[in-house]
Amino acid sequence: MKKWRKKPIEVEAVQWLGNNLNEMLEFCESCFSYERNNEPVLAVTGGEHGPDTARIGDFVVKGHKGRFYPQSPEVFYETYEEVI
Repeated sequence: MKKWRKKPIEVEAVQWLGNNLNEMLEFCESCFSYERNNEPVLAVTGGEHGPDTARIGDFVVKGHKGRFYPQSPEVFYETYEEVI
């Protein structure tokens, strides 16, 4: 048995706060917002598996192949660290 380590990659990401739609649209042109149960949600298109939904607090990540996908803050902070 061999052990493997995930290769380090840099990604771009913006956190969906519910009130930063212009910032999200500038980052992800294929995103759009709508309301569900009186809460703004963000539809993220352009991913491998069709549209996904970002809830408030989720990050929208632009992966190394240019695809966008939402990710919960817990998984995001566990996976990535800020590049300074």
